[in-house]
Amino acid sequence: MIYQICYASEATSSNEQLMVDLREILTRAMHFNYVHEIQGVLYYADRYFFQCLEGEKTQILDLLESIRKDARHENLKVLQQKDIEHMNFKDWSMKFVRKRSEVKAFFAEMGSARFDPYLLEGESLEHFLLILKDTEAETPA
Repeated sequence: MIYQICYASEATSSNEQLMVDLREILTRAMHFNYVHEIQGVLYYADRYFFQCLEGEKTQILDLLESIRKDARHENLKVLQQKDIEHMNFKDWSMKFVRKRSEVKAFFAEMGSARFDPYLLEGESLEHFLLILKDTEAETPA
Protein backbone atom coordinates (compact mmCIF):
# COMPACT_ATOMS: atom_id res chain seq x y z
CA MET A 1 0.00 0.00 0.00
CA ILE A 2 1.04 3.57 -0.66
CA TYR A 3 0.54 6.23 1.98
CA GLN A 4 -0.64 9.72 1.06
CA ILE A 5 -0.60 12.92 3.09
CA CYS A 6 -1.91 16.27 1.85
CA TYR A 7 -1.42 19.43 3.86
CA ALA A 8 -1.80 23.20 3.68
CA SER A 9 0.36 25.91 5.20
CA GLU A 10 1.06 29.65 4.94
CA ALA A 11 4.30 31.20 3.70
CA THR A 12 6.28 33.22 6.23
CA SER A 13 8.93 34.54 3.83
CA SER A 14 8.86 38.04 2.39
CA ASN A 15 7.74 38.32 -1.22
CA GLU A 16 11.35 39.10 -2.18
CA GLN A 17 12.65 35.95 -0.46
CA LEU A 18 9.86 33.66 -1.57
CA MET A 19 11.20 32.68 -5.01
CA VAL A 20 14.60 31.88 -3.51
CA ASP A 21 12.89 29.75 -0.86
CA LEU A 22 10.75 27.94 -3.43
CA ARG A 23 13.79 27.05 -5.56
CA GLU A 24 15.62 25.78 -2.47
CA ILE A 25 12.62 23.77 -1.23
CA LEU A 26 12.12 22.15 -4.63
CA THR A 27 15.81 21.35 -5.15
CA ARG A 28 16.07 19.66 -1.76
CA ALA A 29 12.70 17.91 -2.09
CA MET A 30 13.48 16.52 -5.53
CA HIS A 31 16.73 14.98 -4.34
CA PHE A 32 15.42 13.72 -0.98
CA ASN A 33 12.21 12.34 -2.47
CA TYR A 34 14.04 10.61 -5.33
CA VAL A 35 16.38 8.87 -2.88
CA HIS A 36 13.49 7.84 -0.59
CA GLU A 37 11.04 6.91 -3.37
CA ILE A 38 8.56 9.62 -2.40
CA GLN A 39 6.42 11.30 -5.03
CA GLY A 40 4.31 14.39 -4.79
CA VAL A 41 3.16 17.81 -5.87
CA LEU A 42 3.62 21.31 -4.45
CA TYR A 43 1.21 24.11 -5.35
CA TYR A 44 1.83 27.69 -4.31
CA ALA A 45 -0.41 30.74 -4.73
CA ASP A 46 -1.71 33.68 -2.68
CA ARG A 47 0.82 33.06 0.15
CA TYR A 48 -0.45 29.48 0.67
CA PHE A 49 1.22 26.13 0.07
CA PHE A 50 -0.57 22.90 -0.73
CA GLN A 51 1.48 19.74 -0.84
CA CYS A 52 0.60 16.12 -1.39
CA LEU A 53 3.20 13.42 -0.64
CA GLU A 54 2.97 9.73 -1.55
CA GLY A 55 5.20 6.83 -0.59
CA GLU A 56 6.04 4.42 2.20
CA LYS A 57 4.16 5.38 5.38
CA THR A 58 7.14 5.67 7.76
CA GLN A 59 9.09 7.77 5.24
CA ILE A 60 6.10 10.06 4.66
CA LEU A 61 5.42 10.57 8.37
CA ASP A 62 9.11 11.26 9.07
CA LEU A 63 9.21 13.75 6.22
CA LEU A 64 6.08 15.48 7.50
CA GLU A 65 7.72 15.98 10.91
CA SER A 66 10.72 17.56 9.23
CA ILE A 67 8.43 19.80 7.14
CA ARG A 68 6.57 20.91 10.30
CA LYS A 69 9.85 22.33 11.66
CA ASP A 70 10.59 24.44 8.56
CA ALA A 71 10.36 28.15 9.47
CA ARG A 72 9.47 29.16 5.90
CA HIS A 73 5.85 28.31 6.61
CA GLU A 74 3.38 28.17 9.50
CA ASN A 75 -0.10 26.93 10.40
CA LEU A 76 0.49 23.52 8.83
CA LYS A 77 -2.77 21.57 8.71
CA VAL A 78 -2.99 17.98 7.51
CA LEU A 79 -5.99 17.85 5.20
CA GLN A 80 -5.92 14.15 4.42
CA GLN A 81 -3.88 11.08 5.20
CA LYS A 82 -4.77 7.67 3.88
CA ASP A 83 -3.64 4.55 2.10
CA ILE A 84 -4.01 4.63 -1.68
CA GLU A 85 -3.60 1.91 -4.29
CA HIS A 86 -1.87 3.92 -7.02
CA MET A 87 0.43 6.93 -6.93
CA ASN A 88 -1.00 10.09 -8.45
CA PHE A 89 2.41 11.66 -9.09
CA LYS A 90 4.53 8.59 -9.85
CA ASP A 91 6.70 10.41 -12.38
CA TRP A 92 7.48 13.29 -10.04
CA SER A 93 9.84 13.32 -7.07
CA MET A 94 8.29 16.77 -6.57
CA LYS A 95 6.03 18.33 -9.18
CA PHE A 96 5.66 22.10 -8.83
CA VAL A 97 2.62 24.01 -10.02
CA ARG A 98 2.12 27.73 -9.50
CA LYS A 99 -0.98 29.92 -9.65
CA ARG A 100 -3.31 28.69 -12.42
CA SER A 101 -6.56 30.00 -13.86
CA GLU A 102 -8.24 26.57 -13.55
CA VAL A 103 -7.42 26.53 -9.82
CA LYS A 104 -8.79 30.06 -9.42
CA ALA A 105 -12.01 28.97 -11.20
CA PHE A 106 -12.23 25.86 -9.01
CA PHE A 107 -11.96 27.91 -5.80
CA ALA A 108 -14.42 30.48 -7.15
CA GLU A 109 -16.92 27.63 -7.55
CA MET A 110 -16.30 26.85 -3.87
CA GLY A 111 -17.09 30.49 -2.99
CA SER A 112 -13.53 31.73 -2.46
CA ALA A 113 -12.07 34.68 -4.37
CA ARG A 114 -8.53 33.29 -3.89
CA PHE A 115 -6.64 30.07 -3.41
CA ASP A 116 -7.32 28.81 0.13
CA PRO A 117 -6.21 25.20 0.58
CA TYR A 118 -7.69 25.08 4.09
CA LEU A 119 -11.11 24.80 2.39
CA LEU A 120 -10.19 21.47 0.77
CA GLU A 121 -11.78 18.31 2.14
CA GLY A 122 -13.28 15.11 0.82
CA GLU A 123 -14.50 15.46 -2.76
CA SER A 124 -13.09 18.95 -3.24
CA LEU A 125 -9.62 17.73 -2.21
CA GLU A 126 -9.85 14.77 -4.60
CA HIS A 127 -10.95 17.08 -7.42
CA PHE A 128 -8.08 19.48 -6.68
CA LEU A 129 -5.60 16.58 -6.85
CA LEU A 130 -6.97 15.68 -10.28
CA ILE A 131 -6.45 19.27 -11.46
CA LEU A 132 -2.84 19.17 -10.24
CA LYS A 133 -2.25 15.73 -11.74
CA ASP A 134 -3.38 16.96 -15.17
CA THR A 135 -1.45 20.27 -15.05
CA GLU A 136 1.99 20.76 -16.57
CA ALA A 137 4.85 21.06 -14.11
CA GLU A 138 6.80 24.33 -13.81
CA THR A 139 9.99 25.69 -12.34
CA PRO A 140 10.01 28.69 -10.00
CA ALA A 141 11.18 31.85 -11.78
